[in-house]
This record gives sequence, structure tokens and C-alpha cells, in this order.
Amino acid sequence: MFNLSNNISDRALSIKNALTNNEFVLYYQPKINMLSSEVIGVEALIRWNDPVRGMIYPDDFLHIVDNRPLMYEIDKWVLNEALSQICLWSCDGFDTNVSINISAYTFKQPDFIAYIDYMLEKYSDILPYQIDIEILESSTLHEIEEIQQIIKKFHDRNITVSLDDFGTG
Repeated sequence: MFNLSNNISDRALSIKNALTNNEFVLYYQPKINMLSSEVIGVEALIRWNDPVRGMIYPDDFLHIVDNRPLMYEIDKWVLNEALSQICLWSCDGFDTNVSINISAYTFKQPDFIAYIDYMLEKYSDILPYQIDIEILESSTLHEIEEIQQIIKKFHDRNITVSLDDFGTG
């Protein structure tokens, strides 16, 4: 477990430095159709490969930056890395959908849709339906009208939006 300091600001600074120093990595967990055993996509999962403490899982660090601007920066990093990987796989003939976990904080940022548009332009070889943005269900239920408007903007771009952690609360 990540426990560099009891001070939240010290831990947040460590996370910011990890982002700057490119210490985050994405792992891709296959999503399998249980009836056909076919790989139907993958989910991008962030890990922090700390040079001193080793591999740190998101449960041990993301809550420190939740609902803060650094969370948005991390989510943008994840999105960029995942889209880059989709391009690499496509070049190798492996076309798949990638589920990308995005915090509700990021999802509701006023410029997030513009950032998505920028990323679709940057990675123009990606078909938008290959992207599945996953947001936490529990984080959005009390703001359903706002979330529905944002989801519509994603659907207008042929990007799927899913609710993650279904049934956990």
C-alpha cells in the first residue's frame, strides 16, 4: 500500500511527480465473451511503477487526487496512452475496443469534450466506436441530467459511455 506520508499534499506532490517522470503505465485486461470465448475488447488499467516502492495499484493513490485538477491530468494521460495503443494494435491488424476509466471529475470538465475532439483528430486512424469511456455509476447518479447531456455529446461522436462498478452501492 502507498504510504509515503500522512500529509495529503505530500502524497499529491508525489503523484504529480510520477506523472511528470512518466512512472505511470497502462495494463490491458481482456474482456471476453463467456459464450464464445472471443476477445471483445480490453480495459485500460493504470498502475504506478514507482522506482522505490514498486508497482502501486490505483486504489492506493487515485483517491488522493480525486476531485482535483491533477485527476484531470492523469485521466488525459490515460486517454492519450490508450488511444496511442489502439493505433499500434491497428497497425498490427488487431482492431479492438478499449474501455478507458475516466473520473466523474474529468467527465464533467467544461473542456473535456474539446479534449476528446482534439484526441480524435490527433489519432485520426482510430474509429470512435473503438473507445468506451467508463465512469463510476455512484459518482453520477445524483447529477443525472448533467451527465445525460455529456453522454449525448459522446454518442454524437460515436463514442460509447459505460457506467463502471455497476451494482456496488
